[in-house]
Amino acid sequence: MSSCDSCDENSVSTAGASSCTACNGTVANDDLTECDECAAGTYREADMSSCVSCDENSVSTAGASSCTTCNAGTVANDDSTECDECAAGTYREAGMSSCVSCAVANDDSTECDECAAGTYRDAHMSS
Repeated sequence: MSSCDSCDENSVSTAGASSCTACNGTVANDDLTECDECAAGTYREADMSSCVSCDENSVSTAGASSCTTCNAGTVANDDSTECDECAAGTYREAGMSSCVSCAVANDDSTECDECAAGTYRDAHMSS
């Protein structure tokens, strides 16, 4: 009786199979019997053998092959599944890791407005 060969990385088979099937766009489960989608907040590129968490301020849906960066004025939620608006009085520019407070925020929370010349706003004052 000949021995059974293991499936290649990220390939699966059923009992009695004569070959393995590659998990394209998905990832093999631990016992190599099924291909599963990557969970939301993670992704897998075609040449990757496992799901990887999205980078900071990036999000994805289940089964994604890449993550999408959150726009300025938004920040990724804790599980990297949605971009949430910055809270009133805060902003986030591209490249910033979180929403930060400012003395005068504009309406779309993407940047702070400066006070006009000859005026000022105490950082502890509310709008």
